Amino acid sequence: MSELEKMRRGEAYCLFDAELSALRDTARQACNAFNASEPMEADGTPHILRQLFGSANGDFFIEAPFRCFYGFNIHMGRNAYINVNGVLIDTAPIRLGDDAMIGPGTVLACTDHDRDPQRRAAGMEWGKPITIGSRVWIGANVTVLPGVTIGDDAIVGSGSLVSRDIPAGMLAYGNPARVAGPAVIPPGQRA
Repeated sequence: MSELEKMRRGEAYCLFDAELSALRDTARQACNAFNASEPMEADGTPHILRQLFGSANGDFFIEAPFRCFYGFNIHMGRNAYINVNGVLIDTAPIRLGDDAMIGPGTVLACTDHDRDPQRRAAGMEWGKPITIGSRVWIGANVTVLPGVTIGDDAIVGSGSLVSRDIPAGMLAYGNPARVAGPAVIPPGQRA
């Protein structure tokens, strides 16, 4: 079984594999082309990433600069938005729901590394998927760790480290992020 097949199955694989390195180079080139495009070319540049990504449910918008590792593991919802300096470490599937908004400087990191220092030095790692629901709002400079799901309509406050699932409709923030209550305050209860 190839290292790519192992990665796609969520099993441990070697980062230094030649096929995986070539795929990362392809993604790096596509991101560089996207990042170097002129803002006036906005209508023409999404195709660069659309061709790289696994799927896109309609239009989406990404501000440059943007980085990803492979691209084929990224699945964009309709009208999903990633602000400047977004980094998607897509060693497993990353799914952004419809109308999801990702703040500047946010990192979605699917990769986990081996705990044994010798195996880690040899490049052994694996990925766990990240799922961001529809209409989620993630503030600036948030890091989402491997295996996390953020439910529909949730809000994650700026600067948070999300290490566990956030239920739908909830507000969470902090390091580590903790649920603070409902994301939407009903009319009449607003300050």
